[in-house]
Amino acid sequence: SLAMLYLAGAGVAEDRIEAYAWLGLAAEQGERDALDRVPDVQAGLSDAEREQARQRAHRYRQGSL
Repeated sequence: SLAMLYLAGAGVAEDRIEAYAWLGLAAEQGERDALDRVPDVQAGLSDAEREQARQRAHRYRQGSL
């Protein structure tokens, strides 16, 4: 998934905020791996970083990449 690529920096620059945004979207769809990983990634982000991720996820949900 995109989240895992951003977490690992595989083919893209490592970006935990971007990863968290995509994990959140996947978790909303019930993807088990995303649901399992959200707490660990969330714990490594500040409140401001989590808010940035939420804003990105909202834009992605609206179709604005």
